[in-house]
Amino acid sequence: MTKTPTPDYDPSIQALLASCEQDWGNPVDNRKNLVPYGIQPFDLALYGLDTTNGELNLIMGREKNRKTTFVENVVINYMLLMRKKGLTPPFTVIDTLESGMHPKRYRDTLIANVATRVLLERGHTPGSSCPICNAPKCLEVGLSPEFLRYNTRTTEQNTAISTAMALLLDFPLYIYGANPRQGDTRNLAAASSGRTSRWRWLVEEKGAKVFVIDHVQQYQFGQDTADYEKQLRAVGAIGDLVAQEYVVALLLSQVSLTSVRDAKAMTGKIGASGGQKAAQEANVVFSTTYSPGSGSMRIGVEESRKSPTFSISQPLEDVSGAFYGEAKFSSQTLD
Repeated sequence: MTKTPTPDYDPSIQALLASCEQDWGNPVDNRKNLVPYGIQPFDLALYGLDTTNGELNLIMGREKNRKTTFVENVVINYMLLMRKKGLTPPFTVIDTLESGMHPKRYRDTLIANVATRVLLERGHTPGSSCPICNAPKCLEVGLSPEFLRYNTRTTEQNTAISTAMALLLDFPLYIYGANPRQGDTRNLAAASSGRTSRWRWLVEEKGAKVFVIDHVQQYQFGQDTADYEKQLRAVGAIGDLVAQEYVVALLLSQVSLTSVRDAKAMTGKIGASGGQKAAQEANVVFSTTYSPGSGSMRIGVEESRKSPTFSISQPLEDVSGAFYGEAKFSSQTLD
């Protein structure tokens, strides 16, 4: 007897149409359940992060253009905003593959970011005359992992850091690193292969809904593999996780948007193909551009299945990377 290949699934259009109202639900309730970027133009255009159906979003840009800063601020934004509304933020997993950004340094960047936000909420002003310090330059901001380790602190800084740590204690967040004792994040097979993999365990046992994969080009394989092929393999594995578990994956790549455009036009190097594959799979492709000391960064929606392309200018405190104030639309384009 011939068996249907998917006995619990009716593929007919009639069955799909019959479930529309149930699938769509109540628009008011649906909006309450959105996971916000915490950046108004993105929340209006992209409807937040889709932890119901899952999505893969790509953040790309050149080295030192603060891709990690962007994602850290998004994670902090939705953790704080949803707690403030009495909602439970999604369990979030950060896989950092970069040797210079191990879990404890990631922890310290989060502490510095949130502590800086506390100082800014108290009226301190970066980059200009500070009314709280009564000085031409704020004397309290400027927190960083290095500051936390090597600098003495004022009473106000200590209070802000303690407040930040108390807030972070309430985050449903795991951070894994490249060290084998901290998660072995560069081992893609261990993370993704089979039902007993680390990612599947996190979904099934912890209810993980958002995965941040930082520095995807650092995945290691059993042979000498070009960066573009690494990214092709990684995107396939991460895409499978999104499709099967309905999670959000935020994928950070050093492949520049320009090289991806060149690859599409058949004028670029083969090394851009990994980024091109990620761009093809992504629901949204972001780019980041930052000039040191500028007090703001450009974040572009370069490709999206949800909205037209646009870019914003987001104010930030340069040392900690903490976002503050309102993002404004920008006409600047990426070179």
